[in-house]
Amino acid sequence: MIKKILIPAIFILVVSCGFQPILKEIDNVDIKIQKINFIGKTELIYEIKNKLGLLENTNSNGLILTLKIEENRFSINKNSSGVATEEQLRVSIDLTVSDNNNKNLLTEKISESARFQLSDNLINDDAEKNSILNNLIEILAQKIKFKLIILTKNLK
Repeated sequence: MIKKILIPAIFILVVSCGFQPILKEIDNVDIKIQKINFIGKTELIYEIKNKLGLLENTNSNGLILTLKIEENRFSINKNSSGVATEEQLRVSIDLTVSDNNNKNLLTEKISESARFQLSDNLINDDAEKNSILNNLIEILAQKIKFKLIILTKNLK
């Protein structure tokens, strides 16, 4: 009997409290970008450009972004003969956001990392590394978009 009353009461409270997801009504169109500067390896730049999906509008009074992207690999475990059996892949992005007057609005380093096992098959290792790299870049792109959305909302 208590469950029958408690569940609808909690539902009514949650619905009427005014909760709204922060990203629900915001699209990339709301973020005005004047220029994006990319620094790093061409493959990483290509991936982050695709994942971000931000368009430049040189005529707008938008934000100026500088993204410096780096990839690092570290050996974590080695077997008895000294051959690496596990590596850690880290992707980091130095993000700098300024307005059209070159006033610095945000400077931050964002990074993500993941471990993966190495095998005797180099082709499989490269395929797994590329898959992990794409996932890490996807996560970083989402974090960057979120920071830009929050920054854009605060500037209004």
